[in-house]
Amino acid sequence: HYLDLICVDDVDMVAGRADWEEALFSLYNLAHEYHCLLVFTARNGPEECGFGLADLSSRLAWGTRYNLVELDDNGKKELIALRATALGLDLEPKVIEYILRRAERSTSQIISFLEQLDSRSLAGQRRITLPFVRSEL
Repeated sequence: HYLDLICVDDVDMVAGRADWEEALFSLYNLAHEYHCLLVFTARNGPEECGFGLADLSSRLAWGTRYNLVELDDNGKKELIALRATALGLDLEPKVIEYILRRAERSTSQIISFLEQLDSRSLAGQRRITLPFVRSEL
């Protein structure tokens, strides 16, 4: 049995590098042959990435495309609540608000901070309260 899914992040970083473009084109064809799903990410659509291999650019343009945007404050609150729940943390709304206002605002930094809170609260056997969060920021 072969792979069900292959994900390639930042595919635009290899645009203009013939060897990488050929390798990605081969990967695409093999994945298609073996019914493997492919997920590619890039900062722009394939037509804007500057691929030298036209066949690769056209193959990348065939699939479903999603444009991801930065979360607004409500989305970040929901992210904090959902990630906290996934980690088994019970955060009061005022703690979520405080994290949103005071912590780093990028999605990856928010997730890292929640994981740090989880780890440190377990190590110290402490609940995650507002004073605890303040001490961690």
